[in-house]
Amino acid sequence: MKFQQAELYQRIQAFSLDEIDAYFPLSKRLARDNRWSANYTQRVIDEYKKFAFLAVVAGHLVTPSEQIDQVWHMHLIYTQSYWGEFCPKVLQMQLHHSPTRGGSDEDRTFKGWYNKTLASYKYFFGYTPPADIWPPTQIRFGRDLHVVRVNTQQNWIIPKPSLELVYKLSLKRKSILVLLCLLGLKVTGCEPLLSQNIKNQFNFSGLKFFTFYILIAIAIISFAYTLRGSGGYSGG
Repeated sequence: MKFQQAELYQRIQAFSLDEIDAYFPLSKRLARDNRWSANYTQRVIDEYKKFAFLAVVAGHLVTPSEQIDQVWHMHLIYTQSYWGEFCPKVLQMQLHHSPTRGGSDEDRTFKGWYNKTLASYKYFFGYTPPADIWPPTQIRFGRDLHVVRVNTQQNWIIPKPSLELVYKLSLKRKSILVLLCLLGLKVTGCEPLLSQNIKNQFNFSGLKFFTFYILIAIAIISFAYTLRGSGGYSGG
């Protein structure tokens, strides 16, 4: 880094996105809206600052990851902090947010800028950006484009099953998963697919009903434990 670049980086690092006396500062709002942990939120804010640095010094247009874009959106809402302090006094330039206008040409353009941003990150900081905040291009412009705001007071959030998690399971855990699936077929009344001579448990009453639905609860807890132990994503 050149001297002026080092000075800029120090100014950015010293700048706080949170107001000192705020009861509900930007970082807490960001964590709540994205369901991120406090630690992960701080990491994304740190990466946002690096992104802002690259926007000034990289020599080309830059594109953020979806996570960093969420910080940028939030910071823009705090207009006094962003336009009154951060841009004129810290970056000493205006950093505008320019979303895509849509279309295949724009898609290729933004993908190219994102790849250049990742390359410049490694050039200036000397290491590869963290993948849980700066994902590969195919994820950044694939899965991550489907992020939407959800009212958790009105809706449940249930993650879709991922085959990637199954591939990561050990042989022992895969065996447990198969047994749980078979148990699920039995206790949910789908066992006629396996045998025509077993009764539908939804027609049970009394102790039999209670027993089978205790088994369902055990199966769900065991399944959740199995997936948790598979080393899935835990950044957010």
